[in-house]
Amino acid sequence: MPNSIKASFTSANFSGRRTAWINFMPVHLLAESLALRPPPYLAIVSGLLQVCFGMMTWPLRDPGILASGDGGLAPSLRLWQNRRWEVRPALIMNVLLFITSHRMGGAEHYLLRLAAFLRERGHRLVVVSKPQAEVTRRLREQGFFVHTWPMGGKGDVFSLLRLVGLIRREGVEVVNTHLSTAHWWGGWAGRWTNVPTVARVAATHRATWLRHASWWWAVSEGVKEHLVAQGLPSERIVVLYNGLDWVRFQSLPPREEARRLWGLPAEAVAIGTVANLVPRKGHRFLLEAVAQVQRDFPRPLHLLWAGEGPARRALERRVEEKGMASQVHFLGYLSDVRPLLAALDLFVLPSLQEGLPNAVLEAMAAGVPVIATEIPGLPEAVVSGQTGLLVPPAQGEALAEALRRVLRNPEEAQHWALNARRWVEGRFEQRRCLLEVEAFLQRVAQGES
Repeated sequence: MPNSIKASFTSANFSGRRTAWINFMPVHLLAESLALRPPPYLAIVSGLLQVCFGMMTWPLRDPGILASGDGGLAPSLRLWQNRRWEVRPALIMNVLLFITSHRMGGAEHYLLRLAAFLRERGHRLVVVSKPQAEVTRRLREQGFFVHTWPMGGKGDVFSLLRLVGLIRREGVEVVNTHLSTAHWWGGWAGRWTNVPTVARVAATHRATWLRHASWWWAVSEGVKEHLVAQGLPSERIVVLYNGLDWVRFQSLPPREEARRLWGLPAEAVAIGTVANLVPRKGHRFLLEAVAQVQRDFPRPLHLLWAGEGPARRALERRVEEKGMASQVHFLGYLSDVRPLLAALDLFVLPSLQEGLPNAVLEAMAAGVPVIATEIPGLPEAVVSGQTGLLVPPAQGEALAEALRRVLRNPEEAQHWALNARRWVEGRFEQRRCLLEVEAFLQRVAQGES
């Protein structure tokens, strides 16, 4: 069977209609993939369907699922929103998911979604995590058995040996690692057991701890370019977006109710950020920028920061020094950010280093205007002047000017927000992205290049 046989129907534009798509394999090949004997005329019918749908195709991004005929990957027929019919995968994998987590963040949330999806698709999962991690508790709440043991740092040989034994005992076919310590141990364990390892790389970190993986899964083109620049082979790096269940963000709590929840004055402008409180997220530059803008802006500017991390005390001291304690709200970790997004006038992500954060996609899907830094990954979501505004990183003055532009031109910002919502719907639909991940892992498990 040919390596990539698919057709797509996309109804999408920037005039207000929602995005829909249908991905399918021709009917006669679908029958073959299910080990059926199709009658000869079925190929003719299938060809006509391809021609009919092909004439109506205008994709924002090629929505095709990665496929390989020789590997036996099953096709999928995608219907609008939740009305889906998807053929079960012909290859059932035994996948080890490994994360070394300290706190809940983007990697942990993604692992939860990936594990639930792979289980739903019928694959067997072996999950490894730290015993006291929040992600471990959540995985167990969802009914997963999680292998845990006291894990040290990257020099913990005992943990490496435990991992090697687990891979052999469970008959693992592919190892998927999340975060740097998992990448390090997983890469070595994969080499030791001759099992392929896929490292999911979600930010522009150094490649030191990644080098022993078999494959690298970059969450954006920007991350891939960063890895290639550090000497990793381009042909073994695959870009697979996280995706977003954007339908969840179409119905937010009432705005006034959300603003009362966070104690915002009626006249306040609410500027929000969702990110761990660590230096590389750039909160200090946003604080400086807001302090500058507040000097000549008549309405009070309030910052709402969702997230936890080691930089919190230092940020609180900076806030006190600037006399803005009543205007900066430290909200802590939020399991559901929709009540926050409903209250915002503007979302700002001032990061110095990212991959392609879901926090930005969530704000865009919720229809909140976005300002972000122009670092690898973010321009793939935020098209400056069309779906938001990009500014240079670590430059408080440039960020202040961007804030002034948005605050003085709310109609322009709302136009960006409308475009952004449609862009996310068309390019980052979660189910399609997860199917692409599944297909890639299947190919790796089968030893395909």
